[in-house]
Amino acid sequence: MAWLLVAYHAFNVYTDVKWRITKNLWHLLFFLGGVMLSGQALRGEGIKEILTFYALSVILWLCIGIFMETAVGMFSPGDTKMIVVSALWLAASAGGGYRETLLSFGFGVCMSLLIAGLIVMIRNHGIKQLVEEFKSQLFFWLTVGMNPFRAIEALKAMKRRVRDEQNNPMKSKNIPAAIPIAAGTFLALMT
Repeated sequence: MAWLLVAYHAFNVYTDVKWRITKNLWHLLFFLGGVMLSGQALRGEGIKEILTFYALSVILWLCIGIFMETAVGMFSPGDTKMIVVSALWLAASAGGGYRETLLSFGFGVCMSLLIAGLIVMIRNHGIKQLVEEFKSQLFFWLTVGMNPFRAIEALKAMKRRVRDEQNNPMKSKNIPAAIPIAAGTFLALMT
């Protein structure tokens, strides 16, 4: 079943890189496939285990995706759908060890997002500017407790930048989130 998940990610990465669009029917079909796969994996389990499984593989990752969409601005709705489908398929494929698989998936997505962010920052500003920005941000976050208005202004500026990039995604220099999500999925498949 891993080859279906690889095909799903290949298609999503291709459409996200080429056109920055998502196919809702595609996500729905794979979500339903993940539900059927998890139904087979959970056969004979108690209701508590089934609820825990769906809470960790669907609800938790849906909340993470919505947080990344609204608060952080790094995800689009298609990326949230992709992360939920990936978590569901990985958890269903892992069987009893789904908690560890979801942890490795989360670690892989976080590390991939960090690397993608560093690549974009280096590409846009250069390594010297990146070090200066890091020092400035580190100082900012160390002193943020003393001046909450400064944090609010920084968050407003980030939200304006994200909104501008969402209004014109083809001019955005960001790496599509489908790539780090796919990398996290491949890491989880390998472990």
